[in-house]
Amino acid sequence: MADLSSFTMAYWNYGISWIAMGGALYFLRTSKNFWGLSAAIILSVITLTSYQVAAQLLILAAGCAYLYAALFKPKDSLFLELTWRPVFVYVVSCAIFLVMKKCIGPEWGRPVHFSALIHNIKPYFTDIFYQFFNGKYSSIFPMHERFLYFSSILVISLYLICMLISKRNYCYFFALLSLAACLAFAENPFNLPFDLFWPSPRSLTCNSFLYPVLLIFVVQKIFSYHAQFQKAAFYLGAVFLLLSVNNQAGLFMERREQTQRDIEIGNAVLSDIKNTAGIYNGEKISVVSSWRNIAQLNTIAVMDYASSAFTTAWSPVPLLRKLSGADLRSVSMTASVCPREPERWDVLKINDVVVCMK
Repeated sequence: MADLSSFTMAYWNYGISWIAMGGALYFLRTSKNFWGLSAAIILSVITLTSYQVAAQLLILAAGCAYLYAALFKPKDSLFLELTWRPVFVYVVSCAIFLVMKKCIGPEWGRPVHFSALIHNIKPYFTDIFYQFFNGKYSSIFPMHERFLYFSSILVISLYLICMLISKRNYCYFFALLSLAACLAFAENPFNLPFDLFWPSPRSLTCNSFLYPVLLIFVVQKIFSYHAQFQKAAFYLGAVFLLLSVNNQAGLFMERREQTQRDIEIGNAVLSDIKNTAGIYNGEKISVVSSWRNIAQLNTIAVMDYASSAFTTAWSPVPLLRKLSGADLRSVSMTASVCPREPERWDVLKINDVVVCMK
């Protein structure tokens, strides 16, 4: 969650989305009539129109509820009773969201291309396991978490398979399906229908809900057989939390350092702009840069997580606007306007102001 400090404009979206999803889950849990179901659908649509990632919690809640029933109360576990309402709410709200998107037009959010599903399916499912073994997420997903969370998935899967073979009870088969569905939906299926498959860390937020729940299930199951392990588990849990908090604190400090770096570079660039063309309201500025720009630290960068304000196309001019206090306007120009690749940056006056970076 350290990435939230970099996207302050998203606070309202995040807040509305998670609050609405909390309300939807509350109505699903406490009300089984038509009005409760309708309220859950409305709140889920609100979630989808603000920040889609939270909507996956409906599927995770249904899957984990049935998984818990199969692990601890297999005789009482009713697959349809525990899962149909959250799944129904999710499907209906997604349909309403897509209709709204179609009616409003492509300018509302990223354009959806269902043809992209074909070439995104493979990287989508391989990414479920790559996050545990691939180094791409290692800076934000520390080793102790990856080891315990993957072990939890493995232990639960093996337990369900063994119980299915020995007990021949259908509930264990449905529990395996529920686990697979939770893992698939936690990866955020809203990443699929886009030309560019972009599983950024913030789009995988639901993993931070699913994996701890699975770990708790494993620990609780162990306690049901060996209660004497509770004291040892308490101390191990404390160590686990301390390591995780330390990792998050490190990420926060790295992001803070990146922010300070952006401010320093931004002020220096503004000084050069002032010397070259002056700074005034309505001035048009284009910043041509890449991941190799001098402001980018690259210490914990994962895709666009922990990126510099000078790395993405939309953020440099807003940063300069904030630092200067002037109403600077952003214009887009191609890299060909820059005569050379500078070591730091060059400020040019070509009708409008152009800042050339690596």
